[in-house]
Amino acid sequence: MINFNPHKLIRQLLPTFSRKPLRLAWLDAMLSPFVRMWNEYVAWRTDEYYEAHVTCQIVSMEAYLNRLFDSTLKRIAIIDAYFDESIYVALVEENYDDMYIDGDDGAIIYLAEETTGNGFIVSVPEELSDFAPEIRGVVEKIRPLGVGYVIMLGDVPYLTVSTASIHFIPQPVEAIDMEVYSNTNWNVI
Repeated sequence: MINFNPHKLIRQLLPTFSRKPLRLAWLDAMLSPFVRMWNEYVAWRTDEYYEAHVTCQIVSMEAYLNRLFDSTLKRIAIIDAYFDESIYVALVEENYDDMYIDGDDGAIIYLAEETTGNGFIVSVPEELSDFAPEIRGVVEKIRPLGVGYVIMLGDVPYLTVSTASIHFIPQPVEAIDMEVYSNTNWNVI
């Protein structure tokens, strides 16, 4: 994009003998509404550029949420909701309980149905509770499809969107009564 400085442009377009301080000040004053609009456009363009480059990666979502709602302290964090040590070794039909690894620490292997059912947790400090609906809207816009999430305000869950509520269930289409449409007098202009 173009870096545009109208004050510099005025000085470049005026001949040297016309660059009097009063004339330059008058031209700067005439251009001040344009400069204000240009600065608003540059701010909008920067925000849109940043928003267009936000992905559903945790680092990108976290940085975007912090930029929008907590730019000074950056306290909004996104945590993976699945168990970090989860390994699925059994089928659902096998009906195994928790299985243990014969390893050094005897870590538990969790089955698929024992996870939270959510892809990530958005941890928001309680001081930002006024922005909770806006945070939900931003998360809904940039999260991956088919992945649930939980928004935590401090230690209290504010909203839980599970993967079960995300699936699209097509609704039956109602039949159109053609007799109603055929007997209607349509006025075409």
